[in-house]
Amino acid sequence: HIVEVRKEGGPFTSLGNFSRRINPRIVNKRMLENLAKAGAFDEFEPSRRLVCESVEAILSVAGRTAVDREAGQSSLFGAADGGEDEDFPMPAGVEPWLPMERLTAEFEAVGFYISGHPLDEYMKPLAAINVEAWTDFVEKVKNKGARAGKLAGTVTYRQERRSRNGNRFAFAGFSDPTGQFEAIVFADTLAHLRDQLEVGAALILRVEADLDGEDVRLRLNGVEPIEKAAQNIASGLRIFVADEKPLESLSKRLTNGGKAPVRLVMMLGGAREVEISLGNAYTVTPQIKAAVKAVPGVLDVQDL
Repeated sequence: HIVEVRKEGGPFTSLGNFSRRINPRIVNKRMLENLAKAGAFDEFEPSRRLVCESVEAILSVAGRTAVDREAGQSSLFGAADGGEDEDFPMPAGVEPWLPMERLTAEFEAVGFYISGHPLDEYMKPLAAINVEAWTDFVEKVKNKGARAGKLAGTVTYRQERRSRNGNRFAFAGFSDPTGQFEAIVFADTLAHLRDQLEVGAALILRVEADLDGEDVRLRLNGVEPIEKAAQNIASGLRIFVADEKPLESLSKRLTNGGKAPVRLVMMLGGAREVEISLGNAYTVTPQIKAAVKAVPGVLDVQDL
């Protein structure tokens, strides 16, 4: 339906224009939420969370416009046939999703990641504690005889089955920035790890590997939440801003209780800058660093 409407009337020009042209009897709330999560409306509004929060308003305008169109009248939001662009009423004070949340929403909507991977910011620092990328581990298994290692992955599925003797085991799927892989989880391990093997969870995995022809078969022995491990390896941050506008949002993303220093650098123009120490007891992880980078008004974020 949406493609047909676009072919007939040309590209959509705004959320308001979109809402006045769709048929609310065909397009429902869940469809619009999935489109927003996948980034279909990024051109009109970069905050996907804000668009998701506006779905009911979109359908409301679509409904009123449909009634007006059937009655041959114009809508308060523009002409029934599309009209001119106009401001679309959207909720105020809705914070954008954090980068990890945005990617998780993408996966929920379409079953794979589009604009990046949740572990993109993690792989380099995790290498310090011998966590390997999937493709690197496969190379070691095939060419160097490696039989165990540590991997990082987000859970993509968990399929439980029952063996002939009645014990439950599972196949768990994982994804990292280099590919997707699967591990078998035997009964004893599954009993301890089931609650952590939830779809979307980001984990460090302890695995054993066997080579079956050209295929690498994995057995999962243990997991650890990535955020927990990342807190022990994160460096501090130096955050560059031009004015005070980002400070409120930064305060929501930076929390005390860790061991990392944070410095704020105010760029004053004319190559002048002032660096302020905010303290040395912040929790800093790759996810928090990515969240800080995403704050409007932050010019740059550097590791200390």
